Amino acid sequence: MISPSTIGRVTAEPPARSTHSLDSDPGARLVREWSSVRPDLDFAPMGLFARSNRFVALGMRKLEAALADHGLSIGDFDVLSALRRAGEPFSVKPSDLADRLMVTRAGITARVDRLETTGLVARQRDPNDRRSEPIVLTEAGRRTVDLAVVSVLAVETELFSQLTLADRKKLDRLLHQLASPPTK
Repeated sequence: MISPSTIGRVTAEPPARSTHSLDSDPGARLVREWSSVRPDLDFAPMGLFARSNRFVALGMRKLEAALADHGLSIGDFDVLSALRRAGEPFSVKPSDLADRLMVTRAGITARVDRLETTGLVARQRDPNDRRSEPIVLTEAGRRTVDLAVVSVLAVETELFSQLTLADRKKLDRLLHQLASPPTK
């Protein structure tokens, strides 16, 4: 595993690629099995999607473990990091926070309630409208998210360490293309 202290020193070329057998690849098995019973269809996209899901699931498990070391869930980290990235005074309205994180307003309320009980965030009280009470990152929250982001980055660096710099850039371009709505 890449330690948090090496994040800034990760160089362009990772160690030699691992030899990964396609026989141990569930995506390849899925495509092979479907192709044998429905040879009239191209199952390559299904294999890509299966591999993508497997990679994301692996990454999420590793991120959950890293964040647990800081007493956080992924949802907690999302809120804290959104507040931290907002810059001084590290304050965002709940509705804006929900939009940034693509979470329902109720989901944000539950996350903020949990983080408020641990002292990592606070609400700036508005006696007239609780929904518009800005959420503020506390000093403890700032320290926590600053440590946690180093762990998150270490996990993410490790997840992509088998790829060369050129491969990572190409993958980034391709994922950006897939995630962007087509232009007319």
